[in-house]
Amino acid sequence: MPVVRSTHLAEQNDRPRNSVAGRFTAAPVLALTAWSLMGCYTYVPVAGQAGPITGDGRVILTDAGTAAMAGPLGPNVREIDGIILRATADSVVMTVAQTTTTSRERFTSTGVTIAIARPLVQDISARTFSRKRSLTFGAAVLAILSVAFSTVTAASASGAGDGPGSIQP
Repeated sequence: MPVVRSTHLAEQNDRPRNSVAGRFTAAPVLALTAWSLMGCYTYVPVAGQAGPITGDGRVILTDAGTAAMAGPLGPNVREIDGIILRATADSVVMTVAQTTTTSRERFTSTGVTIAIARPLVQDISARTFSRKRSLTFGAAVLAILSVAFSTVTAASASGAGDGPGSIQP
């Protein structure tokens, strides 16, 4: 019985290694690029802003506010991050997403809605997109990826891994 060899299989294995490796390195590069483009945010004080304050924000409590909010939020809470539903001259109503204590410990909240009397509030800040931070972060990610890519390319070009025990096509 004659032996039939498939030339199709041989053709698939004869392609250069770089094209196969390029496909596998593209996925992490694309994922990191997309992640870096999500953006960085910063908190901007809105104390002098006219009109109602709503949206994502942070409230910093006074020492009296920290003591007064110990019941609903826990002891030593200094900063409250979440969605500001309403901020008037009398109070701030917000849905709590995260709290930070005086010792800088962070805790995630279950989304409780609280009202804080305005004399207990030291500062209110709005969460805004920071173009400068996002571009800096994106440039850093791009630099790291280019160094990693050039290192991998240099290693494969120098023939690393083609020693006595490796399989040659």
